[in-house]
Amino acid sequence: MIRDRIVFGVKDPEIKDKLLTISNLTMDKAEEICKTTEATKQELQEMATSTEVHMVKMKSTVNDKGKNLTKTNNNKYVKNKNVKGVYKKSDGDKNNEYNCKKCGRKHKPRECFAFGKMCGIRKKMNHFAVGCKNKNKEEKKEVHETHYGEEEMFQIDTIYNVHQINSSWTKTLRVINKNITFKLDSGSDVNIIPWEHFKEIKPQPQLKSNKCNVESYGGHKIENLGKCQIKCMISPECIDNVEFLILKPSQLHKCKNIIPILGLESCVKYDLIKRVDMICSEKELFIKNNLDVFTGLGKFPELYEIQLKDNAEPQPAPYRRVPHTVVDRLKIKLKELLEKGIVSYVDKPTDWLNNIVIIEKPDKSLRLCLDPQHLNKNIVEENYPIPTLDEITPRLLNKNFYTVLDLKDGFWQIELTNSCNNLCSFPSPLGTLKFNKLPFGIKTAPMVFQKYNIKYFGDIQGLTIYFDDFIIAADNKEEHDKILQQVIDRARKHNIKFNQKKVQYCQNKVKFLGLLFNNKGMSIDADRTEAIKSLKEPTSKKELQRFY
Repeated sequence: MIRDRIVFGVKDPEIKDKLLTISNLTMDKAEEICKTTEATKQELQEMATSTEVHMVKMKSTVNDKGKNLTKTNNNKYVKNKNVKGVYKKSDGDKNNEYNCKKCGRKHKPRECFAFGKMCGIRKKMNHFAVGCKNKNKEEKKEVHETHYGEEEMFQIDTIYNVHQINSSWTKTLRVINKNITFKLDSGSDVNIIPWEHFKEIKPQPQLKSNKCNVESYGGHKIENLGKCQIKCMISPECIDNVEFLILKPSQLHKCKNIIPILGLESCVKYDLIKRVDMICSEKELFIKNNLDVFTGLGKFPELYEIQLKDNAEPQPAPYRRVPHTVVDRLKIKLKELLEKGIVSYVDKPTDWLNNIVIIEKPDKSLRLCLDPQHLNKNIVEENYPIPTLDEITPRLLNKNFYTVLDLKDGFWQIELTNSCNNLCSFPSPLGTLKFNKLPFGIKTAPMVFQKYNIKYFGDIQGLTIYFDDFIIAADNKEEHDKILQQVIDRARKHNIKFNQKKVQYCQNKVKFLGLLFNNKGMSIDADRTEAIKSLKEPTSKKELQRFY
């Protein structure tokens, strides 16, 4: 209540605007803003107020005739026989405050804040930088930033002679016998050389009349002497005749800062500037530079053969009917897999026949998994060790740079031998098909996949592999880039592909295995706990039973 009375009771519209623009304004914030703004205005007003001195008796001055004179505030000298070389103020000024030029504040005589203090500019005593007589006029004052809670406001005292930063793009060309620096101006339709530069070119090129009217950006007409072709060396490999417009000498008086200009056509022709249609992020640029390892279906160099037990007996599984709502999409998916060579038609009778499980992804596309219940019982185990979370986490903790790569289509990058692919046959709306690649659902597939990944990438230091997820963790950018380049080169060499949609590139924190890793350690991914947090508090016995 008191806060609102302060806000609406403030007479100064500036302070009221500041208070109204801040969200979650508290009493302390409002008080601080009012005090700060009021103190700032008072200080600025004091600094701007001219010094008023009724009369100051200066040290006596001896003129040519040897007379003692005293200077008054009217800048006149009068006779004063009582003054003998002593600085003295009038008695009426002893208790009056005045604006001190040495400290920049208002105080009584002999109470200067700068007394005994050192100047920050010239390192002289008894004055501050604001009262330094020898300070450089080109000195730049600082811009102070004041924070008010969540909002930020800026207050600028004064900025003197701030030098303009020259951010223009330039290119130095060898024009016959002279080096001339041109501004690369994509907004100019012509190339320009001022007369002061042109007259120094020897031998002088022959000028031709120019009938075209030339105007500057502001609509000012530019008079010219004509145009000419001049032989220029843009680079050691590029020498060409460039057409220039030569400005009249009178133009130099009207436009003081005329410099030689290369227009858009010449800049593009000689590859001095390039058009960028889209600004890429670091991740997009990384993928673009390595697009070959993010495109298509990969294939490990080594084939895999499913090993059956000695007493294995085939048993065809009964065909499962596909729901009518899914049939059309399933046919499209199967045709796509046929084109990629992931599946093919079975050209002879087979004793091993399995069903498939159709999984709908969030984007409504389908994933096909084999359901080889009987086949899995007859497959020899691989028994390849899979790393646990306790083994993985120590390698990822307290790192500064991370990149996560995901192998595209996972198991399908491992091709089966011809002698065992008939084991992965299945009926479908398009007929009996078989997997030529290692399908999802085979019980040895995860171990085989981990074994192949370790075989081809496991020797790279700083790389952690967990099935189809590759994570790079490094202390610095240089180390990170070196490891990443090794992974990309190895993938390119062995024709292994990554999924560009799942890349987490050069992050200071990443999500991996449901956890969040950064330079502070490890924490639970908030997305994984959101469902638990959003559960409503049970109000009945039936609702409570949901937790069991």
